Amino acid sequence: MAEKIQIAIAKPCKENWQQMQPTQQDRYCAACEKVVVDFTSFTEKQLLDYFKHYEGQTCGRLRTDQLRLYKLNSPSSFIKFSGVKAALAAAIALFVPVTIASGKAHLSHFTPLHFDQTNKNLADHYTSQSDSLITIKGKVVESESKEPLPGVSITVKETDKGVLTNADGTFSLSYTSSSDMIILQTRYIGYENHEIKVLLNGNKTILLNDLFIKPDSNVLIGEVLIVHSNPASRLWWRIKNLFH
Repeated sequence: MAEKIQIAIAKPCKENWQQMQPTQQDRYCAACEKVVVDFTSFTEKQLLDYFKHYEGQTCGRLRTDQLRLYKLNSPSSFIKFSGVKAALAAAIALFVPVTIASGKAHLSHFTPLHFDQTNKNLADHYTSQSDSLITIKGKVVESESKEPLPGVSITVKETDKGVLTNADGTFSLSYTSSSDMIILQTRYIGYENHEIKVLLNGNKTILLNDLFIKPDSNVLIGEVLIVHSNPASRLWWRIKNLFH
């Protein structure tokens, strides 16, 4: 059986993350005089690598979905996974068309698809006639501390068009649109996502009121507790007790 670890925060802290002093990567809490590590953007692998050989005390900021029981990968599972990858690679190799001649392997050549440039130019022409370039400006602010938030993602809904807020929380987003309204989405780790309807009304430049976003209630700050569960250690303890 694989070793398991439980990550938990027994006593959540009520201190405001935005009011803590920023350090190089994390923040310093003056109330408890400790550095608080922000784990909210960590992947599962990064989180496990950090706590796998964890000793000591750490104050952390984590999402509630990160506070759970994890099973560490065992060497046997790695070997099985490597075997599967090798089998897949061998299967793929059987279907790759290869011609062998004079001791050299040559991949078969495929004719590339050709894009009709005439149709593209025609589409660009009609797009430029019906769409107009608009610029939306605003500022994102933390709802509790009223402090500006840098690095907040501002995107136009259902598109890949977006920007990040500056150090003072401001942003300027230029977007080409033919509609009377667009929806902006805000995303920031540790905070609730928001959608804002923006009426264009034929304006080329739109100035928004301050956008207030709230801390995500699913994020906790506090001392991180790590409980290791090693089946091998438990088995040895049981065998040892048989002789006492």
